[in-house]
Amino acid sequence: MAALSACTDQTPSFNPTPAPTRPGQVVVIAGSPDNFAPPRDGEYAIRSSAQSDGGLAVDPATGSIYVRVFSGREKVIERIERDGTITTLRVKNPGDQLAISSGTLWIMSSGKELQLSRMSLSDLQEERVLHGDEGRAVQIEDASGRRLDPKQLNKSWDSARFTIRGDGVPIIVASTGALFEVPGDATLRAWEPEGYEAALRKVAGKDDLHPTDVVAYGHRGLMVLGPRGLIRIPADGTANAARFPATTRSLPPWTAVTPLRDGSALLLGGTSAFQRRPRPLLVRPDGRLELLPFGGPKWCDQFDGTLAAVASAEPGGLARMPNGDYVLSDKNCGRIYRFRLPTTLNGTASSLHQQPEPVPSTAFIAA
Repeated sequence: MAALSACTDQTPSFNPTPAPTRPGQVVVIAGSPDNFAPPRDGEYAIRSSAQSDGGLAVDPATGSIYVRVFSGREKVIERIERDGTITTLRVKNPGDQLAISSGTLWIMSSGKELQLSRMSLSDLQEERVLHGDEGRAVQIEDASGRRLDPKQLNKSWDSARFTIRGDGVPIIVASTGALFEVPGDATLRAWEPEGYEAALRKVAGKDDLHPTDVVAYGHRGLMVLGPRGLIRIPADGTANAARFPATTRSLPPWTAVTPLRDGSALLLGGTSAFQRRPRPLLVRPDGRLELLPFGGPKWCDQFDGTLAAVASAEPGGLARMPNGDYVLSDKNCGRIYRFRLPTTLNGTASSLHQQPEPVPSTAFIAA
């Protein structure tokens, strides 16, 4: 009987659903860095692979976390369930960007051809919305609904970013910085918020924006992040921009942004194998920039449960949980972090204008 009981006891010897319990704490909720095996249904997320080239979203209704993962030749999205296990969703779109709205998972990939699809989370049926290389051609319209020549924008989709606006409309930011709504299948319509053109010029000048992230901001607003600055598009009002100092141009760009309750924006990323010093940034509503003291660089095997791990990560996606926690996909370490921010965030502005310190040539050696 004892042997039979031991065989049927499925209680794990570890915590399968870790969560932060205090401000400033970071926990690993998915990903074993040495595990490259294809994920399987029913595995615990923290024991499975979470190796990814990007793509993370949180369902605001359920708190379920979706992340795009490597799985051999298959295209797989993991859903982390409440009990810590995963469900694998096989998809057609190889996209590296995810968003969720009203029970629908949106998947986008950008490159030579733009692909956007949606999957109903009730029946897991996937439908193509935009597909540039086959089927019905994408129709592109200006803000008044007049058709534009798609050839004029063919190069604009490389490294484009997307999100779902607060009113449920998908928004795509082209590499030029131009904004497009997706009002229906195979259709893009230019969106020109008040003041956006001037804000774009302030950030990018005469060059393309090359967006690194975009996130919903209120009911009809956005935050658009580029290598040289951040653009805010409020739900009601005129777009404005905060430009980064010239000293940041030689450094890796910030690649993840999330709005905070006080209207500030938290920026993460900005590290690489050759530039290891973390540079988490706070952009205040009035445009002031503050570097946050999250701690020094941490390699994957130096995880200590502090915000230094988040600051050192290479973000593949950043999203807010319904309870106020945040989740971050770290492409460098193949992990998903869940963390709680301090109640008050304060940083310093002076070091932003200092020249970066030289990085030793051995910095690229992984742990």
